[in-house]
Amino acid sequence: PEHYLRIVDRKSDGSVVLRGSKWHQTGTLNSHYMIVMPGQRLSPNETDFAIACAIPVDHPKLKYVVGRQSCDTRSTESTSFDVGNCYYGGQESVILFDDVEVPASCIFMNGEIDFATELVERFTA
Repeated sequence: PEHYLRIVDRKSDGSVVLRGSKWHQTGTLNSHYMIVMPGQRLSPNETDFAIACAIPVDHPKLKYVVGRQSCDTRSTESTSFDVGNCYYGGQESVILFDDVEVPASCIFMNGEIDFATELVERFTA
């Protein structure tokens, strides 16, 4: 699969079709929707990677590869600080997008690379 999520088609009704993958999506399987956004700064020729949107986690064109978090041993340590849920928490997913159509009503950013850097920096701050 492609290592980044990108727009492969823009429809006349404002919807987009996404292909690629998102990595290290902590807790996505415990949610009703996932929010996806760029994971790095984008250059002017990367407008197809400038997407931020909400997608139902049960979308039929999504596939999940479930793994462990790098810090998931916290739930078994002998401390009461930040242990999480040892039975249902702590999963991390790689999500594969196979031409996932997203309606215009669920899109927050569509090709606006000028906002991608600020969005990434605010999210990771």
